Amino acid sequence: MMDPATDGSLAERQERIVEEMNALGDWMAKYEYLVDLGRRMDSPEGIRTEEHRVPGCQAKVWITAGMEDGRLRLAADSNALITRGLVALLLRVLDGQPAEEIAAAELTFLDRTDLGAHLSPSRANGLAAMVKRIRSYAEQGLEGEEG
Repeated sequence: MMDPATDGSLAERQERIVEEMNALGDWMAKYEYLVDLGRRMDSPEGIRTEEHRVPGCQAKVWITAGMEDGRLRLAADSNALITRGLVALLLRVLDGQPAEEIAAAELTFLDRTDLGAHLSPSRANGLAAMVKRIRSYAEQGLEGEEG
């Protein structure tokens, strides 16, 4: 059974997040939304290792990935709730998408929700580091499929 939160194309998933977040109105409601997403996100067994840790994040963030039928399957965790919420959003958009699309994706939902503008500089840097890590996994997946 498909999960309505993660079903659809990369563009469709981003559109759903934009609609959800923009319907919330003020920034306190959006932060609460992120915290709630962080609370509900599953913490994969064995992910909290140095190998999976994302450098450049103030909070500790771990992301791992694997290829499954040409699609990048992602798992992640963080020790901070808002950061976990940000990771959960990235996974909602990117998990299970073709590696090729992830490597080239424009993540418009970050600007369209004003998320990028309302994050502290350290959180914004951390978010950029998470996106960079996921793109790197996508590029590695593409290389693995070619070779």
